[in-house]
Amino acid sequence: MSKHPVSYRIGRICRLFATAGICLHLAACGTPSGASAGAASSSEPAASSGTSAASAAETSAEALPVITVVTDTVEDGDGPAEENTAEKNTTEGNSTEPSAPDGTFTITFAGDILMDPGYAAGDALTKRGAGGCFDEEALSIMQGADLFVVNNEFAYTSRGAAVSKQYNFRSDPKNAQILKDMGADLVTLGNNHTYDYGEEGLLDTLDTLKTAGVPYIGAGKDLEEASSPAVYTISGFRISLVNAETILFNSNPPAQCALEGKPGTFDCYRPEMLFEAVRKAKAESDYCITVLHWGSEGKSTPNEKQLMLSRGAAEAGADLIIGGHPHVLQTIGRAGAVPVVYSLGNYLFHSGTYDTGVIQAVFRPSDKRLESLRFVPMQCRNMKVFTLSGSEKERLLKYMRSLSPEVKIDEDGIITLP
Repeated sequence: MSKHPVSYRIGRICRLFATAGICLHLAACGTPSGASAGAASSSEPAASSGTSAASAAETSAEALPVITVVTDTVEDGDGPAEENTAEKNTTEGNSTEPSAPDGTFTITFAGDILMDPGYAAGDALTKRGAGGCFDEEALSIMQGADLFVVNNEFAYTSRGAAVSKQYNFRSDPKNAQILKDMGADLVTLGNNHTYDYGEEGLLDTLDTLKTAGVPYIGAGKDLEEASSPAVYTISGFRISLVNAETILFNSNPPAQCALEGKPGTFDCYRPEMLFEAVRKAKAESDYCITVLHWGSEGKSTPNEKQLMLSRGAAEAGADLIIGGHPHVLQTIGRAGAVPVVYSLGNYLFHSGTYDTGVIQAVFRPSDKRLESLRFVPMQCRNMKVFTLSGSEKERLLKYMRSLSPEVKIDEDGIITLP
């Protein structure tokens, strides 16, 4: 299935907004040390200087800083608050039609990407481009999706002061073109690195994405924009997507939180903000997907806050929940009848070898329903993502089954709720 032209995908997909209240906040992120089979080594500083397919021979001798994960030892929210910022995305268009011959519509979700050239993965992606950092099948999956969604975990800016934190990520605004080369149709900004260079950096990020023609959710010039969903209409079937960050829970909004008249991310420091945003999104759509930046870094299973939030979001109207932030793959579970993918981990975010994958949600608009949900096993090696097959595919599927007793995952990665 080939990708629609940009004019079709953006100009013909209906992008609407609803008001809601959500704000989130994250701790330091980075490379998981020994998480699952194939997990990254935190001691590997490799960076690529190549512009073609990744291989060990292309690895640069020049060492770049290594991102190391900080495993939670205290409850999320006990650390210092970070700052944030955001702006509004107003892409609107007409309804669209499914591109597949069988009338289905596919939304594909990927985890974290990084384009900061000061780190190995960002250096590789900005030098090699999408064609040098994803194998042919991965590119086909991304570009062939009717809607491809990825987490943009950095700012596009050359301005602003770095906020006080362990890692600050940014990239030249020109690199936003790589998103288009990957096939990205929507990016999530509700994460703990969108505001790494303060309000200036955030506003530059929003302007960059709008100029590049890449819609975003999870951040904005004020709370209304940051909490607004993206709503797509496919043959009369309306799908909304809400994105929020839920790292800190405290009585005061984190510095990066969007407020009335203040740019920031959708930082749900009060869970009810998330639930209200989901209720509003569901009210204007047939199907609501909630994308959350949450959980404990380096942990393969969800924490109590993730479980609480998934239950609350499902009760508020979420039909599918997709998560990120832990930088490793986590459990695929359920909140009642709602599938929950707790973390897709890193997609292309650090050096080393680690397991990853994408989720393909296939809808049948004529029946207004989700037809299938599939996990596609992948692995990142030397800053290039490879789609797994054979024994390696089965190894990763077996690992995901071991984490996910509440669901069934077949030999092709199809997920069902018993």
